[in-house]
Amino acid sequence: MDRPLKWWERVGAKLGLTYFNDALALAALARGSHQLTLTGEELRSNKVPTLTIIGSEDGLLPDAKALAEQMANQELVIVEGGNHGSTKGSIAFLTALRAFLAEHTLGPVKKDS
Repeated sequence: MDRPLKWWERVGAKLGLTYFNDALALAALARGSHQLTLTGEELRSNKVPTLTIIGSEDGLLPDAKALAEQMANQELVIVEGGNHGSTKGSIAFLTALRAFLAEHTLGPVKKDS
């Protein structure tokens, strides 16, 4: 955000993180996130199709755009008017996700006889 959070926003964020998420899982994510660091060369050489769906009002949008400029095989979809919480439940999100999966799914796996 471009401003400090108000007290009730801080309380809401803390409640949302602790009530709707597993605190131990969030702690493990924080501890292990350093292992997810990639170099620019690794991002440019990515061969795995990757989708980022983000709202136009999400504070992480500049980071998503910067990643899309660096990462090969990266598709960036910006949901107009969406924010960090509302984008994932939108029709635009589901439409983009379904299209991406349809394009990048190989189909049913055949079992050997």
